[in-house]
Amino acid sequence: VRSVTHYVADDLLKVMPPAVADLANLIRLTILEHTPHCEEATIPAAKAIHYILEGPDYVPGPFLTLAVTSRSITLVFLYGDQVPDPERLLEGYGGRKRELKITNAHEAKNPALKGLIEAARMVRKR
Repeated sequence: VRSVTHYVADDLLKVMPPAVADLANLIRLTILEHTPHCEEATIPAAKAIHYILEGPDYVPGPFLTLAVTSRSITLVFLYGDQVPDPERLLEGYGGRKRELKITNAHEAKNPALKGLIEAARMVRKR
């Protein structure tokens, strides 16, 4: 199990309401635990945490973004148009991005979310 220690992401979340920060950390752990060769990169002004696949097996660059505001959390699948979504959880049409709003721990622990994350990772595999 990987720990979440990236100070910039932690700094972003510490100014959020505790319930939002706790939910965002739950999602962060899910992403990092189920995505080998993945690192976080935070853009504080955008209130976003990007997940970047590293290594020769992946096309470089981010594949997921966790967008966090004081009222909502959205997981953005940057190549979501290519991600199989049998439960139709992703929203968005046209372009590449698809989004999943996550409002509670039950949604964050949904096994389908882990499947979407894995599928998004595989889309970026060389």
